[in-house]
Amino acid sequence: MFPAVRSLPIVFVALVISWLLSLSTPYQRLALWLDDAQQGTVAREYFFKDSLVVDIDEESLRKLEPFLGVWPYKRDIFALVADYLGEAGVRSVAFDILLAERRAGDPALAQAAERNRNLVFAAAGLSYPLAISEAERQQLLAAAWTLPAALPREHWSAFSLPLPEFWQPSAVAAAGGEALTGAGPGIVSVWPDVDGTVRRIPLFHQAQESSLPTLALAALLASEPRPAADYLAATGELKLGRHVWPIDGNGRATLNYPRNPDSIRTAPFYVLALAAMGASGAQLDTDWLRGKVVFIGSSAIQADSVPTPRGLLPGAHVLALSYENLANDLFLKPAHWLANAGLLAVALFLPLGLLRRRAPSLAVIASGALTGLLLAYVSNLALLSVWQQQSSLLFALSAVILSGLLQLAMLTAVDARRRKDAEHQMRIAAAVFDASKEAIFVTDADRRVVSINPAFTEITGYQTSEVIGRYPRVLSSRRNELGTRQLMREALSQKGYWRGERYGRRKNGETYPQWLSISSVADAQGKVEKWIAIFSDISVPKAAEAQISFLAHFDPLTQLPNRNLLQDRLNLSVAAASRHQQNVILMFLDLDRFKNINDSLGHLIGDQLLKQLAQRLTVLLREGDSASRLGGDEFVLLLPNTDAEGAAHVAGRILQSVAQPFYIGHHELNVSASIGIAEYPENGSTLDDLSRCADSALYRAKHAGRNNYQFYTAEMHERACEVLSIENSLRHALERGEFLIHYQPQVDARTRQMVALEALIRWQHPVWGLVSPDQFISIAEESGQIREIGDWVLKEVLAQIRAWRAAGLPAVPVAVNLSLAQFRQNSLCDQLIDSLAASGVEPAMLELELTESIAMEDISFTVDSMDRMRALGIRFAIDDFGTGYSSLSHLKRFRADKIKIDQSFVRNLSIDNDDRAIVMAIINLAHNLGSRVVAEGVETPEQLEFLCANGCDEVQGYYFQRPVEAEKVALLFGRNFT
Repeated sequence: MFPAVRSLPIVFVALVISWLLSLSTPYQRLALWLDDAQQGTVAREYFFKDSLVVDIDEESLRKLEPFLGVWPYKRDIFALVADYLGEAGVRSVAFDILLAERRAGDPALAQAAERNRNLVFAAAGLSYPLAISEAERQQLLAAAWTLPAALPREHWSAFSLPLPEFWQPSAVAAAGGEALTGAGPGIVSVWPDVDGTVRRIPLFHQAQESSLPTLALAALLASEPRPAADYLAATGELKLGRHVWPIDGNGRATLNYPRNPDSIRTAPFYVLALAAMGASGAQLDTDWLRGKVVFIGSSAIQADSVPTPRGLLPGAHVLALSYENLANDLFLKPAHWLANAGLLAVALFLPLGLLRRRAPSLAVIASGALTGLLLAYVSNLALLSVWQQQSSLLFALSAVILSGLLQLAMLTAVDARRRKDAEHQMRIAAAVFDASKEAIFVTDADRRVVSINPAFTEITGYQTSEVIGRYPRVLSSRRNELGTRQLMREALSQKGYWRGERYGRRKNGETYPQWLSISSVADAQGKVEKWIAIFSDISVPKAAEAQISFLAHFDPLTQLPNRNLLQDRLNLSVAAASRHQQNVILMFLDLDRFKNINDSLGHLIGDQLLKQLAQRLTVLLREGDSASRLGGDEFVLLLPNTDAEGAAHVAGRILQSVAQPFYIGHHELNVSASIGIAEYPENGSTLDDLSRCADSALYRAKHAGRNNYQFYTAEMHERACEVLSIENSLRHALERGEFLIHYQPQVDARTRQMVALEALIRWQHPVWGLVSPDQFISIAEESGQIREIGDWVLKEVLAQIRAWRAAGLPAVPVAVNLSLAQFRQNSLCDQLIDSLAASGVEPAMLELELTESIAMEDISFTVDSMDRMRALGIRFAIDDFGTGYSSLSHLKRFRADKIKIDQSFVRNLSIDNDDRAIVMAIINLAHNLGSRVVAEGVETPEQLEFLCANGCDEVQGYYFQRPVEAEKVALLFGRNFT
């Protein structure tokens, strides 16, 4: 008998265990995978004709670059596309691009939105509060949906909305007396399950008192009057007009993914854009577009591929599938307790009823379990295929399996108890043998293997059948010395045991270090019956020892010696040099402005630069020389038996090598280095003494213009103290208000009227008096204080421009010099926007000056940054032109408004023919590039006459006016500088 009454408690326990398992993440992942497999089995093929995905893909970016430039595009193109699609008769257009920030072309797109009331723009839900104006709040309330209070929806702290002018015409249509339509912003949001896969989408989202639909739903209703929403709580359905969609308790609908990947039509953006622009040969068949809902998104820019049960799909593709599910009522019904109960009844109780009169046995239990599994599987397929109803298949399967296992456990419990005592000792021994992480093998008295444990196979690779009956010598490596093997044999023969370190050999021939212990097992008469060998693989601890030893003496990034090994090698070199009356050279090498590379491009790029530098240094050195890294960008070169002349030769070669471009990823980095040189025995004999001297020489090299080398002299110590004093005073100069800004006019060479001013910083020290910028700017750059000082200058200049304007003075642009650290800030553009907005100064009144060397530091970054800030209306000038290494192609890409001739070329114009030729060439070059030319440092009439005669546009210098305080600038307006 197999009475059902005895099975019911087991079924109950199985259900409880299944429920507990269902609370775990792995179970939920498995359940989702199983549901995907089931849904994939019954999924149908669809070829939807009512939607179209327009993909801004890599090909579109490439083909549109000659017409639109690089991404992001001005929004005129979206306006053209919207009008083109409107004329083609599309049903609606959904932009899967968040247009929340203002850009060029916004008015055109706003006008297009006014003409085409079927445009839907993406919005995003935010998990943090976002302050909006009262006008924006009222506009949002006007566009918000009125929903039943019981309808579940996705909740957010706030919405990130597109610009109001884009969706206001469609959201608030009361002006024409129309019924409020569904067009307006739509939230872009999918809801990943615990495995990260997107199967559901929220249909409505709420932030505070406003509710908005998902983007796909907004696209569906964009060209229709907004229907009333009703929530059918009894069936868990949302009724919206003629549509009724099943949703879960969180307001999310489950997508019905088609079997075929090409269910949604897709077109590249460039085809539509070229047609909208009227490009030759780029016409489209508008009949193909008529009546469609178009989703415009990107698979190339900030790619938003979404993991789905059908693999990764572009975000716009998922939106289009969501639309088709909405439009065609394809959503799957979420699991319901009735469906789950029916599945359990079929899977559990039907097999129990069929088998209840049969005696319990393994065959009966297996038959019942297999029957239940098959019934559950087929029933679930039927629910999905016929009614699109999901159910908890894994819960039913796990309950069936657990019920069978519990039955089997009861069946075997009695036998297990009977065998328990007899097998207890055997299990303990076997567990020790099998579970040991150390390899164990046993031989007979003749030393043939009779048994091995699993760890033996794991370590050596030999299976049991491959070693049983063989001698253990197959496990020994030839790396073991003959003497060691002889000692082992003697110990085993005399004492019966041996242990020690030796080398083993795996099946694949690999040699590895092992710790081996061998013991004999004798009978009562003392005769050896067996040998037991236990060994372990000590490769990991050996490698750890080697790694620790390496890290103690080498730099892990560059593989160069570290300070410890440098100390050892210096001691050896000094000892040898002392014996043979030789010199030893110690060089300190430091990359110039390396911190700016780290700050702007990140430490990963900086680390790659250091590794390439280490490789170059290693190639340059002779045998016996060594390069070490102390940390950061500080390298030390040790040159035994080298005099000053040889050191200068090596230093020159190093500077030439470092000056060659470094190519890291898509970056071309042009850097330079400074080198300080100390000599043994003149400057000391210990690492500390020589390091201190080399560091002082390095500091002198830095302040001598960088990209050079300096030998240590006694005067350097005094200079180092002076620099340290300046650096310390600089740290408090801002808070004490010691900085001043003077202004020097830039004069039109033709009219002799002031057309601009240049802001120049001065430092009024309470003890030293007025400190020249030449004395402290380079120190501020080296110490990292230049960014804070530069930010202060920018704010002060904007405040002064506002003050002059308030006083009724004419408006002229003011030029501000940017340091490398300032320019490399990723936040500089945002900072300028905020500062200009706070001051009320027009961007055209601000001119930023970059030295030629700063502009060339990273060409791509420079061009990108200048373009973004020029788009705001800010002008740029290349300062100190002629002293760097700009190429014509780079200057063309910079598109500078002004090029300033360095005063070193202006100073000797009256006597130096080469300087005249250079100045004339710069003027012609600048004019050919469309830039104005400003000559700095004009001090004599002869210089002015030559510059005017050769077409220089503006002049600046002591000949016209020394830099003056802001209060005296008013006297310069209207003055004729003759």
